[in-house]
Amino acid sequence: MNSKSNINNQTCAICKTQFCCDNLAGKTDCWCFSLPAINTNQLNPDIGCLCPSCLKKLSLDKTIAPIAK
Repeated sequence: MNSKSNINNQTCAICKTQFCCDNLAGKTDCWCFSLPAINTNQLNPDIGCLCPSCLKKLSLDKTIAPIAK
């Protein structure tokens, strides 16, 4: 595996699932851009990316705050 593919491999902070971040892979678009925006003021900035499933749940259910500051 080359170093570029290692960079875009992420582990979700909530469920620990491995997923790819297209943004970190150098693409101009990422799957997360298509989800509704969330209030990032409630998130810990050190947490990193979330997997598609957890980010979608977070964007749909504003009461979920497992990674609050």
